[in-house]
This record gives sequence, structure tokens and C-alpha cells, in this order.
Amino acid sequence: MTELLYLRDSYLKEFDACVLEILENSVVLDKTAFYFQSGGQPCDYGILKTESGVERKVLEVVKKQGKVLHKLESIGGLQVGEKVHGVIDWERRYWFMRMHSTAHIIAGVIFKETGNMITGNQLGNPESRVDFDTENYSPEFFKSIESKTNEVIAQNLKQAISFKSREEALKIPELFRLKDVLPKEIPEFRIVSIGDFDVQADGGTLVQNTREIGRVKITRTENKGAKNRRLYWTIETGVGLSFLITILISFLIGMLIVGQTIYNSTIEYLKEFGTLKAIGATNLNIYQIIFSEALINASIGYVIGLIFTLLSIKIYDASEMVFTIKLWVALLVFFLSLIMCLSAAFFSVRKVRKIDPALLFRG
Repeated sequence: MTELLYLRDSYLKEFDACVLEILENSVVLDKTAFYFQSGGQPCDYGILKTESGVERKVLEVVKKQGKVLHKLESIGGLQVGEKVHGVIDWERRYWFMRMHSTAHIIAGVIFKETGNMITGNQLGNPESRVDFDTENYSPEFFKSIESKTNEVIAQNLKQAISFKSREEALKIPELFRLKDVLPKEIPEFRIVSIGDFDVQADGGTLVQNTREIGRVKITRTENKGAKNRRLYWTIETGVGLSFLITILISFLIGMLIVGQTIYNSTIEYLKEFGTLKAIGATNLNIYQIIFSEALINASIGYVIGLIFTLLSIKIYDASEMVFTIKLWVALLVFFLSLIMCLSAAFFSVRKVRKIDPALLFRG
């Protein structure tokens, strides 16, 4: 029987195991951190490496007849008894950890609001869904579900894991929130609590703290007939407010420096601009030079700033938090960069307009 390492540590990205069986294009390991598809949560992807250097992609992980099967692109080079090193596709895993934790919170909110259990669910990317029974199908009701879910997430609640025997767990019906779904072959249940908000029996992967989830947005709803409702949601992933402010301040400081450089450069070349005017160049010709320089500097400054921002986000990845730069943030920063440089160019132009070419020939 395969030991499921993720039941005790959802953050395990790599592990060592031994091949117990090879069945067609799949292998059975003595232990695994790969989540097999179940409970509405898709399986993990990743790779398996042997000590001899053979590397195979894990295309699917399922459980059949009590065996956890890791379907590979090819079993060539793999042998029973061989040691392998597994590496999880962490980006995919972490997305579903956050989605799964959100599903728990939404189920908890619905249960507290209506007293009804979830009748079905399916995690996905970018959307996930839950089905439940209620007579209410008003926009206000679903808006309330979204708002209360985000209120719970904002409390930064910690997740805790414990285990109870089947007999002990069945004495607490509140632990089972998925209606009419109770696996008969499980002798021991893993119990997951999210702060003091919710406690459920669950075998999936979840985050350690609700702050890792992000903001939940209900994208659409469906009336499936009678009292059955379907709710779709996604996670609006973005940088934290303090992190975003830090980035914007850094950009502004950078653009101030760029703007000052443009202005100083104009002052430094006043005589050259005066020479151009003396030989017949119009103010418009000189303005074009200054503003072109401003646009080039704005673009260069923006790209450099963006590179440093992406490097910062890469460093933050070590904290298990997911950060992305939304389009509106990138556009805002670009226009701020542009405004700073064009402002510097404007003041430079005012200086150039006062140039008297005759000054070049005095003394």
C-alpha cells in the first residue's frame, strides 16, 4: 500500500520512493507526494527521476483497485525495486491547495447560512464550482456568500490537521459536509480545521493559512432546477497592498532620478541647442529631440524597474505566497513612468525656449 505523504505535509515538493509495481504505463510507489484525482480535486503533475538519470513525466495519478497509479509518458528505463525521486509541479499543486481551502470556507459559509451541505464540487483553473441546495437564487444571496468568504479569509486563520478513527469520526456528523459521500474503505479520517471557523473530514491538499488564498470572486451562478444551485468562483491573485506600495514608490523614485537626469542633460547641452537654433533649427525640432529622449528614458526605466520587480517577486516565492502583476498595475506604473519623464522634458523645453543664440558668440 502506498503511503500518502501529502496527508501530513501539503507543502512537500520533492520526495524519494521505491517502485513496487509496473502496470502498463503506470508505476506504483511505496510512498508518494503526488495527489491522486479524487473528491473533485485534479491530480498532481510532475516528474520521476531514477538514480541512473532516467526522467519521466507524470501525466496522471489515479487510484484503482486500492493502488495509486502514476501514469508516465513512458516506463522505459524503470524497474521494480528501483529508487526514484519525485518532483511535484508546484505551481499547479499550490493553485489547487488554495482552491481547495477556499472550497472548505465556501462550504462552511453556505452551511452556516442555509444549514445545507454541498452536493457536488469540482476544482479547476481558473474556475472552480460547488453545488448545493437552497431556495434562494437572488444576486444579493450570492454576493453575501462572496463577502463572508472573503471576511473569513482576511482573518488569517491557521489550518490544523488531526486524525480520528472511523468509529470516532462517525459520531460527529458535522465533519462530513459533502452530501451522501462517505468512503466505506477508509478506516481513519484526516480532520482539517480552519481556525475556529470550520472543521471537516478531508483528504486533499490545503494551505497553512487563509492569507495565502487571495481574494475570492464569484464569477457566475447557475440554477440547476428545483432547489439545486451551482456557484462558480475564482481567486483574484495579486500582490499585497504593502508590497504594491513599495513597488510603486520604487518606480517613482527611479523615475524622479530619470527625470532629473533628462533635465540636467538638457542644461548641459544648452549651448549645443543654441547652436542648432543659430543655424536655423526651429524650437519644434529641438522639442522633438528632448521628448524623444524622454520617451526612450521612460521605456528603459520602466523595463529596468519591471525586471527588479519580477526578481523581488521571485524572492518572495520562497515564502510560499503567490504574487502576480496584474495588467492594470503594469499599465499604471508605465504611465507614471511616462508622466515623470515627460514632465522633466516639459521643464527642459521651457529652458530651451529662453535660449538666445547670440549668447553663444559673446566673449
